[in-house]
Amino acid sequence: MLGLLGRELGDKIGRSVQQVHKYELGQDRVSSGMLYEIARALRTSPECFFEGLDTDHPVTQETSLQRLMNDLMRSLGELKSGEHLEAIGHLVRGLATKPRSKRRRQRRVLER
Repeated sequence: MLGLLGRELGDKIGRSVQQVHKYELGQDRVSSGMLYEIARALRTSPECFFEGLDTDHPVTQETSLQRLMNDLMRSLGELKSGEHLEAIGHLVRGLATKPRSKRRRQRRVLER
């Protein structure tokens, strides 16, 4: 499958970016005909959307955190500047460090 932006997929299937986003979020139902058009735009078969589905278990909804992470990854993919990506990487790594360990380091420095 192709990794298309919502705008690109919308152009290929004749729908707006907003409509594509509603499909992604499950806010609007996708008709069988539209599913076929989406599959064609992605150069795959409609069956690929159903691979791995277990009919005995309900399909889980994407969590808000998963949605946020997916949006973030798409946005990062659109950045053209290596310097911006590097700066964002430093920021994220800094935010991801445990605040507790940082406090311990600060106390050690103050105690010396």
